[in-house]
Amino acid sequence: MCFTVLRVEPEQYQGRYFLLGGAIVAVRNGEQGGELEVAQLSTDDDGHIKDNPTSGGRFLARSGDFLDPAIFRRGMLVSLVGPVAGKEVRELAGRDYAYPVLEIREIHLWRPEERSREPRFHFGFGIGTFIH
Repeated sequence: MCFTVLRVEPEQYQGRYFLLGGAIVAVRNGEQGGELEVAQLSTDDDGHIKDNPTSGGRFLARSGDFLDPAIFRRGMLVSLVGPVAGKEVRELAGRDYAYPVLEIREIHLWRPEERSREPRFHFGFGIGTFIH
């Protein structure tokens, strides 16, 4: 299943785990924790951003922890695993945009030198199904 399907009907997948990746657009922190706004990029089964990535849109990734903007910087690539928590409608470029929302369970911030290496980590849980 592709990200485009999730973006259209995120409520249908609430609670299901997804493996997603992309480029950080913004980092926000508040009393409830941190949030990444991510421009989704296509990934392989290990969460690596593909060499010729395509995007199906944007999503929000939330954590109960503070996400330091000095570390999670705009433009950095990230892969994460988490359950779908629904959607949130916000203004984007002058129009309403429905963002799928994921809760961050595992996250990997890609360093530039990692883009060309074999995976040094593996996303995995004993429950659920991963969809990317």
